[in-house]
Amino acid sequence: SLLIVILIIILNLLTTVYLNGVTFIANSLLFWLFILPIVAFIIRKPTFYNSQKRTINMKKSLEIFLWIQIIFSFLSMIYRLSIGFTFDVNFGDIIAGTLRSPFAYSVDASNVIFTFAMILTIFMYISIYRKNVNRYIVILTLFSIFAASVNHLILAAVLAIGVSFLKNKPIKIILLSLFFVGLYSFLQQKNLELMIERISNLMEAVTDVNLLASLSTKGAYFVNMINDIKNNFFNFLFTGFGAGTYSSRASLFFTGEYVNSFPFVNMSEYFKNNTYPLWKQLLEAPNWLSGAFHYPYSGMGSVIMELGLLNSLLLGYLFFKKIKKFNIFNFSQRLFLIIFILVANLIDNYFEYYQAFFLLYYILFPLSSIKIKGVKT
Repeated sequence: SLLIVILIIILNLLTTVYLNGVTFIANSLLFWLFILPIVAFIIRKPTFYNSQKRTINMKKSLEIFLWIQIIFSFLSMIYRLSIGFTFDVNFGDIIAGTLRSPFAYSVDASNVIFTFAMILTIFMYISIYRKNVNRYIVILTLFSIFAASVNHLILAAVLAIGVSFLKNKPIKIILLSLFFVGLYSFLQQKNLELMIERISNLMEAVTDVNLLASLSTKGAYFVNMINDIKNNFFNFLFTGFGAGTYSSRASLFFTGEYVNSFPFVNMSEYFKNNTYPLWKQLLEAPNWLSGAFHYPYSGMGSVIMELGLLNSLLLGYLFFKKIKKFNIFNFSQRLFLIIFILVANLIDNYFEYYQAFFLLYYILFPLSSIKIKGVKT
């Protein structure tokens, strides 16, 4: 795995320099820095344990972490409701656990990172400890995830659960779906209507790809990407366009506007003429158009177009093969992880949110053990 990853990185650095110039090594290195947790996960060899004490201690650590996130989330909810907010539409933007002060709000991606991390954490907590979980933690965590209102992640999770477990646990899947639909209907009716409208628009766009561009800046981004694939098929298939040059979070950093304190600007010709104008259009749009549905980028699109399809598939194969080696999850659980991570990354650049993925590795590494049956806690 280590040799394969090194070869992919070297090939990508050469591609970046050849297509864009020597200065774009900085873009490429920032991209690889952002996905370093994924690379480290792939190349590290799992250490196997068979310790009941270790498993129980990790359970306690997970529960403490989840309780802290729940408390901070509920403090945010109570404070916002006390000053006149309602649960609908943009209320969830202020729910971010410990990633933001409960009594302060700023426009950033904290609630998105929080929701992604919490979905992965509660999934692993339930998968590993099964009937020994604290049900109050599970219910309150699910409510916190709902309150954070990151609709595309909730949809991605529900889709992944449905595909992965519907055959084995149809009643539980139906009840979980009804739980979220009921919460949306009762507390976030406008949000529910918005989700239905967007899903309906996407269904219409399936019949005509060009309709995507009229739906949002993200739609325009995907239309541009399809045209780029047609015009640069070799790059798409084998080499990509170079890391940090197409639509990744790293490329956005080099606009000098994504993070104000970033030291210098370095945009590729493609990015300057395609993704950047869409990004500027988003910045100038009303706040209600600033959701992930309108982001002019995608984690899946960024990785594939910057590394090449074959290299991306190879990294994905190594990543999920390593998860299988940990022997913690069964087939359905691994399928959930694959579907959820891939669908979520169709919308946002989660691969580069190291804060979100860090928890996945932090939990998996200590639990890299053969599955211990009958652990009583």
